[in-house]
Amino acid sequence: MDFTRYPKRYAPIFICFFIIGALFLTLPSLVMAETQSDQAAWYRLRTNHVPFRPAEINPDTQGQLWMSAVEEYDPGVWRLDPETGKVDYITNNQKNNYLGAGFINFIHKPYLSAEVVYVLPDSRGNTWYALKDKGVWCEKADGQWLSFTQANTDQQLSTNDFQRIRLLEKNDGSLQVLLISYDGLALIDASYRLAAVRPRESSYNNYMFNDALIDSQGRYWVGRNNGLEMGDHLLNTANVNTLFPDQQSLPPVETPVTGILEDRRGNLWFISNAYVSQGVYCYQADGKWAHYDLRGLFSTSNQVICLVEDKSGSIWFGLYYGGLLRYTPTESGGNWTAYTGSSLGLQSEDIISLASTNKGICFVTGYNPGVPGNGTGVHYLPLNDQGQPQTEQLISYDYRSRSTSLASNRIAGVAADRQGGVWFASYDCPSLARLKADGSWQQFERVQLGEFGIVGVVADAQDHIFIVPQRQKPLAYNVAQEEWVNLPAFPGSEVYFYGVYRDAEDGIWFYSAEGVYYLNPTHSAWRHFTQDNSGLPSDYVDYGVLVDRQQRVWLQGRYGVSLLERTANGEQWQSFTNGDNSGYSSGYRVYEDDQGQIWNAAKQKYNPQNGQWETLSDSSAFDGRTLHFLNGDLAANMDLSQALAPVSPVSELQEELMTVDTRGRVYFAAGMSSGLASVNAGVVVYDPGLQLPVEEEYEQWIGTTGTAEVPLDKEWRIRFNQPVDPTSLSYFRIQTAQGQDFAVVPEIWSGDASGATVVVKHQTPFAPDTGYTLFISNNVKQRDGVKRLVHGWRLDFTTASGPRPPGA
Repeated sequence: MDFTRYPKRYAPIFICFFIIGALFLTLPSLVMAETQSDQAAWYRLRTNHVPFRPAEINPDTQGQLWMSAVEEYDPGVWRLDPETGKVDYITNNQKNNYLGAGFINFIHKPYLSAEVVYVLPDSRGNTWYALKDKGVWCEKADGQWLSFTQANTDQQLSTNDFQRIRLLEKNDGSLQVLLISYDGLALIDASYRLAAVRPRESSYNNYMFNDALIDSQGRYWVGRNNGLEMGDHLLNTANVNTLFPDQQSLPPVETPVTGILEDRRGNLWFISNAYVSQGVYCYQADGKWAHYDLRGLFSTSNQVICLVEDKSGSIWFGLYYGGLLRYTPTESGGNWTAYTGSSLGLQSEDIISLASTNKGICFVTGYNPGVPGNGTGVHYLPLNDQGQPQTEQLISYDYRSRSTSLASNRIAGVAADRQGGVWFASYDCPSLARLKADGSWQQFERVQLGEFGIVGVVADAQDHIFIVPQRQKPLAYNVAQEEWVNLPAFPGSEVYFYGVYRDAEDGIWFYSAEGVYYLNPTHSAWRHFTQDNSGLPSDYVDYGVLVDRQQRVWLQGRYGVSLLERTANGEQWQSFTNGDNSGYSSGYRVYEDDQGQIWNAAKQKYNPQNGQWETLSDSSAFDGRTLHFLNGDLAANMDLSQALAPVSPVSELQEELMTVDTRGRVYFAAGMSSGLASVNAGVVVYDPGLQLPVEEEYEQWIGTTGTAEVPLDKEWRIRFNQPVDPTSLSYFRIQTAQGQDFAVVPEIWSGDASGATVVVKHQTPFAPDTGYTLFISNNVKQRDGVKRLVHGWRLDFTTASGPRPPGA
């Protein structure tokens, strides 16, 4: 029905509209503790360059930058070539960004099963990872992995969360590693063993550790919330104000020291990112202290987030919303140079990480909520042969402008077309991404889409895509013809839109802060509904539009729900608000069930006979309804428990935030909900036809019988709470600490309907005083041969002393 024309008296009312179909998507129930299905896959789609909010950056010996991310929805590690822009994505699971060949360089690291807080390559080809609540893991140059956690270290670590890793080259050429946590310090020696552990003495914040360093003279420096300490051992340090009572210019007591650096001249630099910071302090090689009050020198912030020494010996400081400072030593002292973000053409003054390569300086800009894209990114500033910055050659990388897949991780709308493609509207930039049927990506950017974000996208049955750029007139694209479509003159100007909706007859409804703009099914005429010319209580229609199968129009706004009915007597309007005499008591979103009944989120049902909202004890019709899309239907009670990012329940989402493509794949704007588009979680996809290899993710496990001094004839018995498929016993294995397989024979020792016990026997005795790991892969199946463990388990153990096996 065309709502641009008023009906004649007694005109018939057609009942053909957007209602719900019947494709139910289910997942198997949990077995063997936690399980997952092989028959369908959940995965995510994200941008394919640097992460949304890079955190720490550290270079390797080839000048590649390794980086972690602040954003919890960005698991893994990125490796960036700062000169060419080439990016590798390193993660334990390709499902974290399943873009397909040619659109992401995926490197599989099975042990990175938690958020990576810090990553640091060393000069020996090893890479060190600090994982959130998982300790520190080292991938050695030969491919072996070592872990340092509370569960598997001889000296109990005080925490599994470390925020920084220090590499310490000793004078004899050996390497020590210092692990730094707010709750403790740990020193790893050249043999990869814990040499010392220092826990935090008190839960009081003053005792928190921020940084630590062993300098070239063998002195230990510890930065804490209550000041700077120095000593001759990790366990024996004291505040410098006690050790240097006659010195001036010392870091004050009770002022946090959050960063430490020793330069090539033997000077030690100390910074603080606290709001009480008084600037930068330096313990010079001649034993004197110096203090630099940055606020007094440059009228800038004294809060310093990071520091690094460049190839020429200059020291760079990254300030909290204060840009960059460079200190260049001279014979008479030193010179300071300031670089603001704006002078470098950047949109953020917050510098949160610095790194030095043999060709330049790299730095990370932090969050600036006042600009599109938030100002985050990684930047490469080349230095010439004399060490001078070449600011005109600055190269910047941010997650949006460099991506060739999704244009943003903040998706305000998704729509699938009839040609097998799916369209994604970027909320925080004027870009639209299209995933084509052949798996390739296409982006539509600024030329057509204005200056702001895209708040919605919808497809009609005529192969048109309707796009809603913020504060621009709506646009249409013909998918089959690959060309833009001319629409009639739009009756608005710089409208603040909230979204777009398609009804069953291809009428398109654009809802906004200025009412609702309706484009008729032939796309030949507009009608504008406002507070002044309709029954709307307000022009703010924030929450969407619904046209039900009776052709009633429900306009859902900030101040109530408005109902438009076309009757033999003309158009009739009615509004519902909380506390009115209709009994309405809910938020202003409404839904239609499979019988054409209208519900609100509080599960009140509308009675059209008396205009009342009734609370019913049975809401199964609401909970079990289905949603219609061009290419298929979706159950409102779809199981989302296996989704890899937060997805609001289908029953609560606007249909514009999800879609179904021609192959039955379901797409969700992850982290979004009605009226909210602030989560950078990308897109979550459910593919009922995709069978991805099950990733081998191993959780640390402590055996109940102990893991030290294990007898040489030990046989491990593992109990499962479901029967085990004997054909999957090959996924039990034991390796030496050097990664060599040790021959074992797993057998089902006992089993019944309630579970099974698997015994792992070995053909020869274990070697004495040797480290081993028992792996139980997540490819182990239940007896039905389908359901697997969600993740594998690993048990590290060490054998007892004793006679060596024959031939050893």
